[in-house]
Amino acid sequence: MQNIVRTTDAFQPLLLAEALKDRGSHTSGIFTREMKEAAMELKAKEDITVRQADKTAAFVLIKTKEYHEKLDAILSNSSKFERLTRNPMEDIKRDANHVISTINTSTNAVHLSPIQEDFSLGYLYGNVKTHKEGNPLRPIISQTPALTYALAKRLNQILLPMSRAAIA
Repeated sequence: MQNIVRTTDAFQPLLLAEALKDRGSHTSGIFTREMKEAAMELKAKEDITVRQADKTAAFVLIKTKEYHEKLDAILSNSSKFERLTRNPMEDIKRDANHVISTINTSTNAVHLSPIQEDFSLGYLYGNVKTHKEGNPLRPIISQTPALTYALAKRLNQILLPMSRAAIA
């Protein structure tokens, strides 16, 4: 099998239009089985990274080396990121549990669960800005694996009704 994917000029607008559709559980009528297989093969290649485009539901193929270089450039900005020499998770867990304990003892209305599980740090990834020259990345830091994520979700559940009531 050749490692070449060929498209026509008409394919890109069709692909973008298909990606923007809200189909629910329906499958695409444009993507053939062969196209889906080719996409899976591209995703499996270590030298190619498949990322979602910024501000659209389209996907971008980018050389993995270029993708990592762009992420490294973002991380090297010392005004936004600091290199850690040790894992701060235990300190954060201890401080958060102290605050949770203080809140739980001071009120009977709100009870927050202490953080007990082991967690990992958030991670950085980037969506490609296809609408900008040089296709920079929009950095996104995922906090879902972080230890304070569940606490933040619970606080959001508590505070959101209060903020809605204050606006009304």
